[in-house]
This record gives sequence, structure tokens and C-alpha cells, in this order.
Amino acid sequence: MPGMGSSAQDYGVLASSLYSLLLLSAVAALGLVVILGITTSLFGVSFKGRFDRFFDGRPWMNGEDLSTSPRAHFIRIGFGVLWVVDGLFQLRPDMPGGFISQVAQPALQGAPSFIVSIANVFLNIWNAHPIRVDLATAWIQLAIGIGLLTLSRGVLRRGVLYVSLIWSLIVFVVGNGAGVFYHGAAFVTGAPAAILIYGFAAIYLLAAESGRPWVKDARVVAYFSAAFLLVGGVLQALPSEGYWKPGGLSSMMSQMAQANQPGFASFGVKEFASLASASPIVANSMLVVLPIASALLLYVLPKSKVSSISASVVMFFGWWVGMDFGVFSSTATDFNSGLPFIVLALSLLRSAEAVAVDRASVPLEREVLEGPFSKIKGFVAGLPLTGLLLSLGIVAVAVPGPTSDAMAQVDSAGVQPLQQTPAPGFSLTNYNGQKVSLSSFRGRPVILTFLDPVCYDSCPLIAQEMVAADSEFGSRASNVALVAVVADPVFHSVADTSAFVVSHSLSKYKNFYFLTGSDAQLQKIWNGYEVTVVTPREGMVLHSQLLYFINPKGQEVSVLEDTANEQLTTSYVSLIYKAAQPIVG
Repeated sequence: MPGMGSSAQDYGVLASSLYSLLLLSAVAALGLVVILGITTSLFGVSFKGRFDRFFDGRPWMNGEDLSTSPRAHFIRIGFGVLWVVDGLFQLRPDMPGGFISQVAQPALQGAPSFIVSIANVFLNIWNAHPIRVDLATAWIQLAIGIGLLTLSRGVLRRGVLYVSLIWSLIVFVVGNGAGVFYHGAAFVTGAPAAILIYGFAAIYLLAAESGRPWVKDARVVAYFSAAFLLVGGVLQALPSEGYWKPGGLSSMMSQMAQANQPGFASFGVKEFASLASASPIVANSMLVVLPIASALLLYVLPKSKVSSISASVVMFFGWWVGMDFGVFSSTATDFNSGLPFIVLALSLLRSAEAVAVDRASVPLEREVLEGPFSKIKGFVAGLPLTGLLLSLGIVAVAVPGPTSDAMAQVDSAGVQPLQQTPAPGFSLTNYNGQKVSLSSFRGRPVILTFLDPVCYDSCPLIAQEMVAADSEFGSRASNVALVAVVADPVFHSVADTSAFVVSHSLSKYKNFYFLTGSDAQLQKIWNGYEVTVVTPREGMVLHSQLLYFINPKGQEVSVLEDTANEQLTTSYVSLIYKAAQPIVG
């Protein structure tokens, strides 16, 4: 039973908390790096050198270093930059509050139950602590990116690559729902998921560090790129995704074009949306044929420059008209599949042969690399790596900590203060047949809501949130009057309210009241508390889902619209408890 009001999209309160914690963690990381730098300078200790010497006998350290090849270098730098930018995207103000509802949940629609179960473990942690977990994810991605850009071959860079691979797997499950199960998954939306390209890049670079011979073969990168395009094109062709039908492509693209973005970006989207509106079959045929043809070309001619360039051009086209470059949404976490794929495809133009560098024959380069620049480079690398350690601590602290009300605050527009005028009075009948009036609660704090006694989803949830929040007051809980007034013009008998209370085990709470009255009495109360009640031809009654907080003097102090989002139950309990604190004392 949805509420009648609209949810807020203003994440200002979360943004303020996010950037405060970001500044704190950044200063802490900077301080730790400075202390570590001073310590190593005073005692002449090189932690990285000790690590490398400890693992010096490992086969991957003694084998041919293919990470110096132009192709591996291109991939490492390219994805290093991408990880850094993705980490910065993670710090967008809307991310803490919008990630679950606007990114994760849509991607999980249609995913197998075991994937949803795994994702929910992470999402529940995010839901309870959105700011701290969002900050931790940003630090992890920044650490991966700057580590790839600044660390030389050795244990630390290899560790960063393993973190990149593991993090890619987590994002693939939690943020992408395995990439292909949501409705509309296709080439035009970036399927089968950009994070697969990041994961492949990590595997390729790890193999290059170990001198694996297959790294030299262009077919490995070409075949992966071809498979990615092929899956996207095949998904685009499926009738079940809805892109062949009128409005399937055009409505999606027209909506994307509304986003705040440069004119050149929206131009391409609008033009293709017009084509899709006039000829949906022609437009979708282009988005099917182009990626599949490019995939076949890469498979047949994996070492051809034409194959690499054509695949890049095709992906750029899809990235523009279908993914809208991936970055203009307020909760965009990356460039979607477009830019990562192009980086990978263009790497085929580079040689896979390792480059031997004689340091002794290039004294100036050696002096620069081993002089002050090397120290600056180490400092830059140390900052995000220290941030990574701090982020793990942030997550560890977040898990056992108290539940945050931030998500409910965003979802509901928060608790709105009122001018403490007398609450509209009433005299109604409780579910047990006793007469109850608002004045009878004078001297007690009151939490007042409106429920439908025959509702089977939202109303029971709101009632349970009320009693759960009240229980947080301990010995003071019984003094709080939890009052619900019927919000149904048809089913509002005492028998109806009694059945609701019994069926949802609310009778054990002696301070819970479910009140009803005549049609005229109920209508007067709905008007007094600005509650909208609509009876549709079919289905349940629609009504405002409001909680009023009334102080012991009988004055309205504040109001909260509860959207009854089951995923945010613990956050709503926390928010209701905090809103009730001023009236409970």
C-alpha cells in the first residue's frame, strides 16, 4: 500500500556527513603516511624493498617481466586512471542514499535467488551505514587506481591487482546482479557489465607480472573483447528485452536526454531516440548487427588493426547513444562499459613484447627515478594505500555499530517540524471496545498514525516499526501512547481493527491503540490531520502514511511520512525512535 506523498531526492544531509568523514579519513591517511615517511627516512627502512626481497625467490618474480610491454603498460595506466575516476564518482553526494534504490536493486531484478542472497549481505550493511560504507568503497577504488599508476612491479602492485580482481567480483554480484538478468540488459545498457572488463584487466596484468606466455598473444584480448560484444548484441536481439517494440528504445533514450549534460552528449541521444521512435526495428537492428559484426571481425582477425579500431568505434557509438557516456546520472559509479572496453580494444594496437631498459645507459632517467621523484611517487602511492587500510577499519567499525537512520531520512524526506499547535482532538473506539479520546493521553507522549485494518503489507510493517522504536525507550516505553486511526472508509468496524491487532501480535503491547468510529468521525479526523484516503475500484485503499509526534501537552511537534520500504525497516525504526526522543524526554 504505497503512501500518497513523494519521496525526497535531496541527499544534502548525507552529502554533508559523507564529506565530513571523507575529510577526516583523508587527514588521518595523510598523517599516517607522513609519520611512516619520517620513520623510514630516520631509520633507513624500505618496507617495499623488504617485501620484494622476501618474495624474491618466487617464480613470478624471477620470470620474464611482460608488464613492461607497451600493451600491458597501456592497460595498467588506462585502468589505473579509470579506477581513480570511479573512486571519485563514488563520493558523489547522492551515492550513500541512492546506490541501493537506483543502482543495486534495479540490477538485481530477475537475478537468481542465490545471487540476490549474496548481494543482500552487502546491501544490508550499506543500508545500515550508507555513509561509512560508501566512503570505504571510494577509498578502495582510489587505492587500486593510484596503486596501479604509481607502484612498480613487486609484491605491493601484485597485491593491488588481487584487490582489483576481488573487488571486481564483489561489484559484479552486488552492484550489477551478475550483469545480464535485469530487464533491458543489452549492448545499449552496457551488458554484460563493465566490471567484467576491469576484472579481465586485473587477470591480464597479473599474468604479465608472472611472465605468462599467453599474454603475448593478441588473441586473448581480442577474444575476450569479441565475447563481450557478442553477448551484448545477442541480448539486444532478444524480444523479451522489449527493444523491438515501439517506445522500447525511444522512451529510454528520451529519458536519458533529460539529464543535466553537455549539448553534444544529449544531441546524439536525442537524434537516435527520434530514429527509434520512427523506426524501432531499424534502430534496434543497428544495435544488434554492429556489435555482433564487430565481434566476428575480432574473432576472425584478432591481430588486425581494423578489428580493434572498428570495435572501438562501435562501442563508442553504443556508449554515446545508449549509455549516455555513463556519467551524467547523480548516482553513476563509472563510465559504464564504453570507456573500459575502448581502452582494452585499443591496447591491441600496442606490442605485447617486453621492453628492456638499461638503467646504466640512461643516467638522467636513473637519477630522476631514484631521486626526489621516486620519493614523491612513493608518497602519492602511500596515501590511498593507507586510505585503503583505514577504509577496512571504517567497514569493521560500521558492521557492529548502531543502525543509522540516514537511509530512511533520505527515503522519506525526513522528520518535518511543526509549529506545536494543539493536535486535532477526537473521541473514538479502541479495538477492544473501549472509548478513547486524545485528551485521555494528556501527560503522555503520543505517536499517531493511520492504518488500514485489511492491509497486508505496508500497514503491518508501520505498526511493527512503531512498537520496535518504542521498545528502545526501555522502562519509559509503556508510557508512550502508540495510536493508530483507521484509514479505510469501508472496513472500519471494531471487529476489523481487533482482527488486525490479533493477527499481527499487537495485543501484547498494552500501549498500542487501534481506534475507529463512524464515517463522519473518521472523515473529520482525516481532514484534521491532512490524511488523503482513496478507494480504487480494485485493490487496497490508498492513504497517506504519516506518523505524528504529539507531546504530553497535546501539541503536534513533528510529522514523518513512512514509505514502508521493507528494505529500510531498521532505518525507519531508528528514525522514529530519534523523532520521539524530544517528546518522551
